[in-house]
Amino acid sequence: MTLTLLDVVCRICRHVGLDPGLDTFSEDDESLALVQFVNEAYERLLDDLPDDIPYKNQRATLTTVAGQRTYDLPSDAWAFDLDDWSLVLDETGDAIPDGRLSWLPRHAVASLDAAYAADDSSRYGRPRIAYVEGDNQVAFYPVPDGGYAITYTYGQHLTNRLVNPTDTFVLPDIWVRYIEQQAQALYERNKGYDTYAHTQMTADDTHARIMAQAMVLSPTFLQGGF
Repeated sequence: MTLTLLDVVCRICRHVGLDPGLDTFSEDDESLALVQFVNEAYERLLDDLPDDIPYKNQRATLTTVAGQRTYDLPSDAWAFDLDDWSLVLDETGDAIPDGRLSWLPRHAVASLDAAYAADDSSRYGRPRIAYVEGDNQVAFYPVPDGGYAITYTYGQHLTNRLVNPTDTFVLPDIWVRYIEQQAQALYERNKGYDTYAHTQMTADDTHARIMAQAMVLSPTFLQGGF
């Protein structure tokens, strides 16, 4: 069973004495407030988890356009969490055996080659470097001179909040239990309930167990990178 946002909100309702028989969210029954708390808990857990665990780690592909330097990223990707950039196909569709790109800060790219700022043919070619451009874009140097397929990985983040009853979580259901507990604790604290401290302690214990489980799933941890 894949838990939905509605499932989690209804569970919290049962624990805090609200009507659990919901099929939509409303300010009248406080379910919209619970949705806000669920998203806060979900965002915290996603940010705390290692980016390279299977549940968060995503691989994407973009295709360059001749003369176009910058490209938009997926909505759930952050520019500083990108990794493992590789050219996989050249402009004719042929495979590139060793097409791994270097990842550099923009200022380093600009100082690397005087042609970076020049408006002539020397700044175009097969990309060798990827770098962050703006808030949520990536750019390549040399500026692509054709359509190259480029793959990359990133750790998913909560950039688009859950709002619909049928929205689901990218994490396993057993980890969603923390989101439920933490959202309940936030609601109880907001209401001034005496049960807040106990609920928060329970959520913190669940969070600690999830972090321990996540480390075992992290290739970086297994390779001694932490």
